[in-house]
Amino acid sequence: MTICAEVIAIGDEITSGSRLDTNSQWLASQFGDLGVRTLYHSSVGDDFDACVDVFRIAIGRSDYIVMTGGLGPTQDDLTRKAIAAATDRLIEIRQEALDHIQSFFVGREMPERNRLQAEFPQGSRLIHNPHGTAPGIDLTVERPGRSDCHVFCLPGVPAEMRQMWNAGVAIRMRELLGVQRVVRQHVVKCFGVGESDMESRIADLLDRKQTPQVGITVNRATISLRIFAEGSDEADCQSQIDRVTESLRQRVGEFIFGEGDDFELQDAIIELLDRRGETLCCVEHGFNSLADTWLSACERPDLYRGGLSLSDQRASNRWRSVLGVPQNGSPEQWTAEVMERFDADWALAIDGYPTIVPGEGKTNPSSDIRLVVTGRKLSTPRSITFHMGGHPDVLPPRIGKAGLNFLRQILLEN
Repeated sequence: MTICAEVIAIGDEITSGSRLDTNSQWLASQFGDLGVRTLYHSSVGDDFDACVDVFRIAIGRSDYIVMTGGLGPTQDDLTRKAIAAATDRLIEIRQEALDHIQSFFVGREMPERNRLQAEFPQGSRLIHNPHGTAPGIDLTVERPGRSDCHVFCLPGVPAEMRQMWNAGVAIRMRELLGVQRVVRQHVVKCFGVGESDMESRIADLLDRKQTPQVGITVNRATISLRIFAEGSDEADCQSQIDRVTESLRQRVGEFIFGEGDDFELQDAIIELLDRRGETLCCVEHGFNSLADTWLSACERPDLYRGGLSLSDQRASNRWRSVLGVPQNGSPEQWTAEVMERFDADWALAIDGYPTIVPGEGKTNPSSDIRLVVTGRKLSTPRSITFHMGGHPDVLPPRIGKAGLNFLRQILLEN
């Protein structure tokens, strides 16, 4: 039976959207390192009945639970009393916790409300907090006919929470888990194919009954295929990942540009240039151009020499006179002049990004987008025209990535 975990974030600042919950993301990755899969993420506001309901549901479905937040001294800090109510336990004052809290008020009187932070559900253990007045709670909940549920409550302050996890909870969980299980994830990045088309090509690998499991997500036209492997050790997990990755390369290899959560198309371009010992520049026409921004962020001026982002006709006219591009010059002429001026081996032109009225949010009608690649080793420039339209949040990244992917394919051919 699969051991599963749940992460619960507590606080109105989370449920109202006023603060981003980074604690849950971090804790889920820590569970993964321990070989425990996180199946649920929950958020709950500072409401007693709602907290009790969320805690009871989590205890009923998850083997390990970590809650963050709600351990302060104010009236809206409800974790202690809510977890006691959810497990039908009384509250008691822990002298060890009270002594620790009082140590933060040496030389001044401790506010009476801080005594609340020394309250613990009966039968729970204290998780030491060396840098704050909110000790954590370690509670084991018996479940008739099933294995116990282990609940850990930690402060919402990220620095305190992470230290308490590393110094207390992680050690405790290793003891509880006994035999170490290993869970590893690996991401394969793809571009140039739609989600439904990709799904039809690898449908059997996406079957939730398969081992390892493969999930598919799309973010601004980039498809991420996430392989989730669970095994007895690192070698077992890696063997599963290698097997699935090889199958993906055989089926959809023409769309794969790299691997890893943070690997993007611009990284693939930089890798190819580095391998070849060559350089690149680019010129983009239109509003909200992105390729130059992405390539510049790779911080390889020895490989990416820079580029021009010409947002409107005025900018194009100004640079046309500087570069000597004739009136109504083609993208091929632009790439030739830019490549020469930047002293690069390759030049990419994207013509062009559509004009988008800020805040309007309307879908852009389809229009022709021309991509041109010129290279010193190419006898003639290469070009392709796409017919693209879409929402302004998605269309510019699609166009920029289409340009980078077209260049990538040509670099691989040559």
